[in-house]
Amino acid sequence: MPFTALHAGLGRLNATLHDLGHNPDWSQLRKARPRPPLTCPECEWRLPAKLSKCGVRYLCHAPGRPPVELVVGAPHDHMLKLEMVTAIREAG
Repeated sequence: MPFTALHAGLGRLNATLHDLGHNPDWSQLRKARPRPPLTCPECEWRLPAKLSKCGVRYLCHAPGRPPVELVVGAPHDHMLKLEMVTAIREAG
């Protein structure tokens, strides 16, 4: 589960930053149709903006992505990042 995406007009967005690094509105990115042009910096696949039930912003690869041989980061690394972001938001 990536936390950064490339946007055609804004550059790199970071879901863990309050302003995403460029000040777009997360809810507009998430609810916009057609979806904004967000892509994975690693594989260039589409990354829809999501919101967890706990209110944590994240990105996920759109369905239909071909298998990737090189996995960047282990799943437990991503879960640790997600837990850290959640803890920071709850504390702030």
